[in-house]
This record gives sequence, C-alpha cells and structure tokens, in this order.
Amino acid sequence: MPPATQHRIPGAELRWNYEEIDFDAIDCEAIRNDQLMFYMLASASLVEIMAELYASNLIEKFRDTPEVVGWLGTYWQREEAQHGYALKAYVEHVWPEFDWQAANTRFRAEYGALCTEEQLEPSPALELIARCVVETGTTTMYHAVHDYVREPVLRQLFANIKTDEANHYSHFRQYYESYAQSRAHSAWAVARTIWRRMTDIHTEDSYIAFKHVFAVRNPGQPFRQEDWRNFSRTVKDKARSHYPYAVAVKMLVRLIPLPQIFLQILQWPLLGIARLASRK
Repeated sequence: MPPATQHRIPGAELRWNYEEIDFDAIDCEAIRNDQLMFYMLASASLVEIMAELYASNLIEKFRDTPEVVGWLGTYWQREEAQHGYALKAYVEHVWPEFDWQAANTRFRAEYGALCTEEQLEPSPALELIARCVVETGTTTMYHAVHDYVREPVLRQLFANIKTDEANHYSHFRQYYESYAQSRAHSAWAVARTIWRRMTDIHTEDSYIAFKHVFAVRNPGQPFRQEDWRNFSRTVKDKARSHYPYAVAVKMLVRLIPLPQIFLQILQWPLLGIARLASRK
C-alpha cells in the first residue's frame, strides 16, 4: 500500500475505510491522461480534507445542540476528511510526480484564513439549510463523475463518497426540521439562503484549490483567470450528459417550507432553468 494511505482516522467505525482500497489495482492507463479528472480529484482532495478545520466552526455554531455536535465530530468530519485522504491517495498513485503536499500547504494558507465562523449563516437553522445545499452539490457532483469515469477503482471510490454525501444531506435536513419546529424561518429566508449558497458552492473553495493545484502542476507558468474559466467550462460541458439535474432540484426544493403542491409546481420550471444555466 502506498505511503499516502497511511493516515488512519480514529474513532467510531465508519461505513467504509479507504485504507482497504487496493490502489495497486488502479488501471492507470485508463485515467492518467485525463487532465480534467486530475484537476477535479486534486482540487477536491484539498477541499474535503479541510473538513478537519471547518468542523470546529460548525461545532461551535451548534454548541447548544449536543446531538448535532456529536454527529458532526463522530461522523461528518471524519467521513469528509476520509474522502479527501482517499482522493489524495488516488492522485498520488496515478500522478506521483505531482507535489500534493505543496499544493495543500498553499491552499490551507489562503483558504484557512477565510474559514471562520463569521462565514456561516446568522442562525443555526439557516446554517443547516446551507449545509443541505452544499451536500446537494457534492452528492450530485460525485454522482456525475461516477457516471463519467470508467476506471474501476475510482468508480467504486466515487460510489462510496456519493453515498456518504447523500447521508450527510439527510442528517442535516433532519436536524433542520427539528430546529424549524420551534425556530422556523420564512420560505423567503430559506430560499434566499439556498440561492446564496448555490452561487458560492463552486466558487471560493474550488477556485482557490484549483489555483494552487494549477500552480504546482505548472511551475513557472502564471495562473490566469482564463485557466479557471476554461476548467469550469470544460466541467460544465462534460456534466451535461451526466449530471442528475432532477435529483438536485428535488433535494433543494424540498427544503423550502411551502405546501407540497407548490413545491411540485416549482420543480419543473426550476429544472428547466438549471439545464439552461448549465449551457452558459
């Protein structure tokens, strides 16, 4: 087993353990020349591992709700970090020439300074909505790349991760519904939070991670905004035939506190808008 996998995450037993993945079984010829997947995997690994730092902000936010704090520390934080370590191990196996640690150091220095409690939503209930939006994005993104890739080890890895992310969404939604029983927010406040998080979800953390992966991958080559735009455009182009738009819309719409009949009416136009937005 390569050295990159020797980071055991202690605590309660998780649903799967990335140390048990046979990285030597990777079909490198099927993936090594896919530059899109390199940048996606390397960037995602940096972001996912940051859960170790980000979780402390969430735990402080929900300090008055022991059930949420316990789940965040025992499962959410560790599962998210495991995603990052698994992706790191995969990247280092397929692209051993890439200095992952250098990219991670640079990413943490920049993004870590932004990763503060002040960046969270003003109330715990709305932060749970924001978490649901993030988990919707990761669930559907990993669903799309699982559908896209053909390399067997990576497909299994993505299958494990997307199941975790869907479970995280379910937990955050359950906790939100508990909060809403006594501290409900209006449909407008919830919709506004969803929109704000949707516009941020593929920008700040992903942009910073990509920037540092690009810099380490291409030493001496200045990073340009056009590099990020080209990458984002390619991701959108590839996603159109793989992204589960209907699933994403359904996951988000069901968060809005409106009668079910109105939510069903909303889904179809929103699905059309989502598909149109992906073409821009």
